[in-house]
Amino acid sequence: MEPSVPVPSGEPADLTTATTAGPSGVSGNAPDSASGPAPDRASASDPDQVSASGSGQARPSDPDRAPAAPGPAPALAALAASAAAGPPCASGPGEGAMALVARAGIDGRRLRNALVALSDGRWWTLADLVRETATSRRTVEELLREVDERLERSGARFRLPSAPAAPSGTPGTSGTQRTQGPGPGAVSPADPVAHLLPGHADLVALMDELIAKAPRGRHALDHVAATGETVVRRALLLDARFWLDGARLLCVGDHDLTSLATALLHPGVEVTVADIDERILAYISDQADRLGLAVRTRWADLRLGLPASAHAWADLAITDPPYTPEGVALFVARGAEGLRDRDRGRILLAYGASERTPALALKVQQALSGLNLVNEAIYPDFNRYLGAEAIGSAADLYVLRPTTKTWPAVASRVEAAATAIYTRGPQSVESAGSPGASSPATAPPSAPASATAAGGRDPGADDGFVPEVLVGDWPRDVLPRLPRARLTTWLAKPYASDPARVAISVPAGLEAALPRLLLATRAREVRVTLASAVRELPADLLSPVYRLTAEGTGVRAVRVAPPVPGAGRPGSTTTAPDTARDRDAEPAGDTARAGNAARAGNAEPAGDAERILRRILDNAHGKLANTWREALIGARGDLTKKQARAVVTAVAPWAADVTVLELPAHRLLELPAAVRDSLSAPAVAGSPG
Repeated sequence: MEPSVPVPSGEPADLTTATTAGPSGVSGNAPDSASGPAPDRASASDPDQVSASGSGQARPSDPDRAPAAPGPAPALAALAASAAAGPPCASGPGEGAMALVARAGIDGRRLRNALVALSDGRWWTLADLVRETATSRRTVEELLREVDERLERSGARFRLPSAPAAPSGTPGTSGTQRTQGPGPGAVSPADPVAHLLPGHADLVALMDELIAKAPRGRHALDHVAATGETVVRRALLLDARFWLDGARLLCVGDHDLTSLATALLHPGVEVTVADIDERILAYISDQADRLGLAVRTRWADLRLGLPASAHAWADLAITDPPYTPEGVALFVARGAEGLRDRDRGRILLAYGASERTPALALKVQQALSGLNLVNEAIYPDFNRYLGAEAIGSAADLYVLRPTTKTWPAVASRVEAAATAIYTRGPQSVESAGSPGASSPATAPPSAPASATAAGGRDPGADDGFVPEVLVGDWPRDVLPRLPRARLTTWLAKPYASDPARVAISVPAGLEAALPRLLLATRAREVRVTLASAVRELPADLLSPVYRLTAEGTGVRAVRVAPPVPGAGRPGSTTTAPDTARDRDAEPAGDTARAGNAARAGNAEPAGDAERILRRILDNAHGKLANTWREALIGARGDLTKKQARAVVTAVAPWAADVTVLELPAHRLLELPAAVRDSLSAPAVAGSPG
């Protein structure tokens, strides 16, 4: 372990994997999203309010703020002397606490840090003390039980009375004594970016605000928000360790908003965010547009693949994945797939485990080892969170570098990716194999159009529907002679043939992929079997292409006939001629008559905008901007390719280099209006072609 040394401004401390990063957590009354309702924040006039920067420094206006804690060795000596001499109500931690520290041996550093923090005059909540010391909640609670009778309390906050100065001659008080343990405000081992952080207080405050306003984390996706200081520290480390001008950063999941912090700190870097949460993608897009940042958003369920536009795109990847071996390995593997420079690319990984569970950390590190990556650096406790108290509200930051052996290992890992990768909820590793986690292939669905392995029926057996292709994980005894395709393959590229009827099995946990699976399908009719009853159909996204109905766990999607050329002009029809194949795809009985009547009575005939939109959605695997450009040239007749491309860029700058399948839902909803705007947007003068 290296000693703390001065570091030139703008350069990271030179740390190896054995170097410990200093505390960087938030003090005061920050909310805790994982442990119930947040305590009320103290008002600005509250003398006990703690600085949100986590620096542990008193404000000049704090009349009740205790003076800064002495160096850790004198402070602990004073605490020990007080514990030995004082009655239960006296200042200091007491004999029980010191015995707990002694039993911890070399791991007593965490407990000593907590005692120094409790005695330095600040008021603490349990969540704040856990985060500041990067110590598991269980360990902190054990310590608090030992000092409970000595604590001063103010509502939900507490502290120990300040310990008296250590008597002269007390061991450990000599100025030449080696420092015996950092506490808040004490000398710490070298931190890679602590010397840079004070110059970015405004950015930390902005990120705190953006994180507070972001969509609430989803329990089932293992979401726990990082502090604003943490995401700024990540951006500072990236900027100090790597040359970011012209570089590209891929955020493999970004509930923490590291993308925004990095783009704000260094506008010269391009950022792409791949995430499954439509809410966070919309939020990041809105904030990036408002702040003028070069941040692109892509929808992705990483179990099904990395977005096409993110493959081999980035110089750096960063991820804070689910803290399971399966989740960490998958997210890191996807980050590796996103690197364009296989020799010099890097992957930054946030991962933490409780000091009480080294076996879990070992499993994760074994999974990482299986990817044949080099650990260039590990910064302990670099990341701090508003929650995750079981692991001390903290996580290490790994800097990983691929080797020539990484790529076959990555291919093997993603090929074997499991659905259950999270620590909590129905998609957790623990729930895999339980009855509630059954896929449609093993659990009988209730919809007549669904496949039932246990009952021995085939997809659509009740109404004569017989698919030509089975997509997903179907039992072998269901239509065994039919061709099959994996979900990942179905989304990755167009199917070789043009089947009229397709059946898709979607296992538990992959329901969010339903709109993309349907858009990837060119069939006239699709039957989808889910693992649980359908809650809400994505009709708003798919209405230009499909009519959707649902019953139980089954979804039926019937393709709407595309608008024909000339539609929208007087006397024209609104749909293509009704072929025998189209008639076969129509719903039976009253549903068909109602659907045909609705189309015939449409007061707004289909026009150029509808035809362009349909052409884009029908070519879901292709580059959206390219399809749009060609359709726009045909509709307007007055544009060159270059002019059409400029029009598309002007009305939808987010459309570049993206496919429909990776476009976030909020952009899909914006697409119809953008297409209409492109028909009237002025052509920009330019050279032909």
